[in-house]
Amino acid sequence: MKKVLIVVLILANSTLKAQYFGSNHIGFHQGIIIFNQDILDNRNNANNKISFVSELDKNWKLGKKTSFHSGLGFGNYQNPDNRFEAYQSTNFFRLKMGLMFHLPQILTPRKQAPDLLNPFFKVAYNFDILDRNFRAIGKQKINSNLRLSLGNTVRINHFLGIYTEASLNQRVNIDYRTFFQYNIGLMINLDPPLYQY
Repeated sequence: MKKVLIVVLILANSTLKAQYFGSNHIGFHQGIIIFNQDILDNRNNANNKISFVSELDKNWKLGKKTSFHSGLGFGNYQNPDNRFEAYQSTNFFRLKMGLMFHLPQILTPRKQAPDLLNPFFKVAYNFDILDRNFRAIGKQKINSNLRLSLGNTVRINHFLGIYTEASLNQRVNIDYRTFFQYNIGLMINLDPPLYQY
């Protein structure tokens, strides 16, 4: 009876401490930013160009089904708004934070690897700090947008997963346009295989 109780306690402790793709992980991914779909109604001088961003992510456990999402990014807008000439672009540095909602990991002493599929829904804010090219014309240092995302990480092995995300980024301030962003990259689990969650 004592052994059964110990096993139950270990299983409960393992499950309760589980987090999205492990208790300690980082993500590296590349994103493309698209302004030109008709649904976005972005009228500007170069709206067929695709912009790019590279992002680094870290999530912090809040509960079995929630995590605090944080990250950094660096990219280039190839199609600033109508105050710019069609050939002009501007670099930006990104700070982001928000909430991630995900399924709980079911981890036990025998099953320590993350689940095969790790779907999530994310609500976050992007704060894009713009370079001098934009500020000289736009008179603005920071643009912000609300980011609503659906995504998934597919486990390759204990340490590595393929990360995908699709998001609608809704403008917050007046002169920042709405856009779609699509990311793909790697999620790296930093927990050793025998780590007790």
